[in-house]
Amino acid sequence: MNAQQEAGAIFAHYFEQLARRVGVRWTKRNRADIAHAAALLAQTDDDQDADTIPPFELPAAPAPPQIESRVTQQLDQDAAGWEAFRRWQAEHAMDARTEQAHRIMRR
Repeated sequence: MNAQQEAGAIFAHYFEQLARRVGVRWTKRNRADIAHAAALLAQTDDDQDADTIPPFELPAAPAPPQIESRVTQQLDQDAAGWEAFRRWQAEHAMDARTEQAHRIMRR
């Protein structure tokens, strides 16, 4: 059995099983059509590569722009927003401790 015949037999097997599952008839003509399709697929041309469409490839992501000078920014800790953040941080820490205590008490 050559590769073309084997491919035809594999396709015929699966299509026949699918036909049986859905309750339709599978005839000798169906099997012959699959064998013919496998034969057509097995045909190769010498310049086949010249007439093919290239496969889809995702375009490469563009490289991030290079920063010519890097400067470290220091946050001003005396800003008005800093105090609000410190208050929020303290409240959040208290909430976490309170929630942990409640979980322990529920046990």
